[in-house]
This record gives sequence, C-alpha cells and structure tokens, in this order.
Amino acid sequence: LNDAIKEALEILNAIIKKFNIKIISAYNVSYDYEGINFLYDLRPSVKNQFAKLNDIDIMKLFTMTLEMFPRTRKKFIEFCKENGFVTASGNCIINAEVVYKFITKKLDFKEKHTGLEDLKIERKIRRWCIMKFKKAFIVNAKRRLLRISCKSAWSKKGFAVSSSTAFAASRKPTPNRSPGIEN
Repeated sequence: LNDAIKEALEILNAIIKKFNIKIISAYNVSYDYEGINFLYDLRPSVKNQFAKLNDIDIMKLFTMTLEMFPRTRKKFIEFCKENGFVTASGNCIINAEVVYKFITKKLDFKEKHTGLEDLKIERKIRRWCIMKFKKAFIVNAKRRLLRISCKSAWSKKGFAVSSSTAFAASRKPTPNRSPGIEN
C-alpha cells in the first residue's frame, strides 16, 4: 500500500507537470483537495505539486449563482419542494445529482459516482453557472454602453442624437434617467 500511494502521487505530479495544470475543479472540491493533500502528508518524500493548484468549487459556484440571480434561486427552491429534494428540516438538497436534475430537467437522472461520470455532470453544472454569469455580464455591459452612448449623444437642448440612439430621442430624460432606458 505504501508503494501504491507513492506511485499514485508521482503519477499525479507527472500529469500536473506534463499538462501544465493550474486549476482543479470539482463539486465540493475541498473534500478532494484535503484528501489528496493528506496522502502527500503521508509520503513527505514526494514533492506536493498538487498544493500549488488553485481550486474552483462547483458547489460554491452554484450557490453563488443562486445568490446572484433571485429568480433562479426561487425556481430552484420550487423545483426542490415539488420533487421532494429537501432535507428533514426543509432545506433544499444541493448535491451534484439534484443540481444536475435542476439544470437539465432530467428528473430520472441517477448519479453513477464514477470518476468520469462525475466529471461530466460537474462540467455541465460549471458551464451552466458560467453561462448565467456571462449572459448577465454581457446584458449589463450592453446596458451600460447604451446608457453612456445615450447620455453622450443627448445635447443640452434634448434632441441631438446619433443614429444609434435615435430611438431614445422620443422623450426628454428625467433626472437620473437615460433617455429611452428603463432604470
């Protein structure tokens, strides 16, 4: 067993080096991170390349997504209650299987708990969260750009606009409001 642990850690180090890995990502990554670092502690003769990696916890990413998007949070809570994915105390279960069911709407999905299958569903969850943030970022950036272009195009007289902001010239702006933009 001692040689097997050492060999596994040396293989992990070689993979980290060969593929220049900088980030590890998993659902509840701290569990994996602590477990692997514990193995390195058991074998101090093996240099710990793993500890240098940054980690992304997909579970934390998902809960952050729920915090950032109240409608999504409300839908998730409704989904959990409707489908019995709640604890005895009434809290939503947020394990990878339930979250995957929520984002894919595949209620019959059963997590296989194999490395490759876990990786596939965690990847989909991570991608879903990132796309939510990306979409929100793009929408907000477009809104900001539109507000800036409307404000800069609006003259003191209230009607000098560029062709890209002509739609906004239909009414004078009120204080703290860009023309044609709902705040």
